[in-house]
Amino acid sequence: MKRWVSAVLLAVVAVAGLISAPLAAHADEADCADVRYAQSTGYEMFQVPTRLLPPPMRNSGYDCAVRLADEEFDESVLPDGRYAESIRFVLVYVDMTYDELVEFYRAWERSGFADGDEINIVSDDTGSHSVGYGAEDLAALDPRPGYVNARFSNGSNTPPPSVVGHNIYEFAWADGIDFDNSTGLSGRPSLFANVILTEPFLKGTDFDDPSSLGDLPTIGDKIPTPTQWGVIGAGSLMLMLVVGWPSTLLNSVVGSRYQSVVNWVTTRFRRKKTDAAPAVPAAAAPAPDAPAPDGEAAPAPIKRSGLPGWLMWPGFALAALAGAFVDPDFGFNPMSVRLIITLFLSFLLFNLLAWWVVRRVAIRLQPDSDPYLRFRWGSLILVIVAVLVARLLSLEPGVIFGLVAGIAYATTLKAAKSAVITIIGSALGLVLAVVAWIGYSLMSPLPIDNFAWVFLVEFLAGVTIKGVSTLPLSLLPLGNLEGAKLFSWRKVVWAISYMVGLAAFMIVMLTVPKSWGEVPGDFLRWLVLFGVYALVSILIWAVNAYLLKKRPLPPEAEQGDQPDAITID
Repeated sequence: MKRWVSAVLLAVVAVAGLISAPLAAHADEADCADVRYAQSTGYEMFQVPTRLLPPPMRNSGYDCAVRLADEEFDESVLPDGRYAESIRFVLVYVDMTYDELVEFYRAWERSGFADGDEINIVSDDTGSHSVGYGAEDLAALDPRPGYVNARFSNGSNTPPPSVVGHNIYEFAWADGIDFDNSTGLSGRPSLFANVILTEPFLKGTDFDDPSSLGDLPTIGDKIPTPTQWGVIGAGSLMLMLVVGWPSTLLNSVVGSRYQSVVNWVTTRFRRKKTDAAPAVPAAAAPAPDAPAPDGEAAPAPIKRSGLPGWLMWPGFALAALAGAFVDPDFGFNPMSVRLIITLFLSFLLFNLLAWWVVRRVAIRLQPDSDPYLRFRWGSLILVIVAVLVARLLSLEPGVIFGLVAGIAYATTLKAAKSAVITIIGSALGLVLAVVAWIGYSLMSPLPIDNFAWVFLVEFLAGVTIKGVSTLPLSLLPLGNLEGAKLFSWRKVVWAISYMVGLAAFMIVMLTVPKSWGEVPGDFLRWLVLFGVYALVSILIWAVNAYLLKKRPLPPEAEQGDQPDAITID
């Protein structure tokens, strides 16, 4: 175990070392220190999410990005496909030479975002001239101008542009000697790029095009302010209370109706016996359970699933296929194939690593537990519901509840030991998500665009999303989920664990308000979703209580096994 942990740490350090050098070349804060906006109050430096960068600028290696300090980006999209509010920011390219400027415009023309006549002003010793130049016209100029300006827009945001309007781009390059621009840099050539987005960019569907997983924010984008920490803490406490009590009510309904539903299903779908079953001789009747050392009857061993173990692999594949539908561009295209493979591997890593660690802990705590990995086929319903929620609420990247496998035990675990395993399993998922998020945050901003790089970045995003979005579901005190075991053992421990899980979910997945009077769209949608869950749970409980009052069920001993007598992870 120690050797395995050491190997992982060495790998993390190696990766961080390999990518730290190019990261510094991409965004040099020292070069940006003299930029006019960096020295002005009311503005802040930030890392632009890849999804908000115009595609021709994603590999251009800007040095710094600036936006208004009090302007939180609202990325909610209206029915007509436009942002509810325009998104504005400035990119600065320090020490950009004239030849690099020509290549910059060539990238716009190669991608189809420019037609080759967008440069409208050039200035030299003879004065300023209104022109309609492209990259090749710029390269052919002699003498070279000291100032170049372009302002244009495109509507479709996918090559070739078909509608003029919508997103607006303005670029002002100056040599820093005879001419200057809005950067305020003296003696250094630079490009001042003003970007105004009114609609999202349409994504490509090739193997190396990013999916919605690439929209995951980096750690730099999500560092909470003191106010946001207060919102996260208060929100986690409130949502824990909203979820906990209604879940216990819903769980009581499941417990009271479980065996009657099982009996109803089995009487209608089991095969009819053609011959009467032979009577079992009294001598062959099973002996009663031997008494346990404390005088209680020893619990009967839990029956293993009759399904073959290899069915776990197509189960992971189906879960990945369902999860891939979170991407709006999912369909018959190469990007979708890569997305399915990415999700499949993230599910595989997450579940197998959790199984390996939890199995070792379980055997150490209770040697006769005999843990084994089993695919939860019913969890596919949870994945599908999560995908529908993500699509209906426009949550990007889509929330993926990956409860697709679990640890089962051949013997009943004692409550305390089961609770310890639950805590360790949840903590492992959170740690794995944090490590993946660190790797994603280091790699995602780098201006590298190829299949292997996109695949690795989105794999880390998938592990991060799975880790933090699984916690609010798996820790619900409901049915046979891990949270039910923890809740029945120590309610305080469950409350702390659930608050930590919710806090991690909010930090990574939600746009947390920067002020107490502000409620962003996705934050409000999740508040509404939790509230609806609570109301539905209470309503189901009330209806069930009314029905039980009119027609009480037989005692549990006469109904058969109850769900809390079945130890399933």
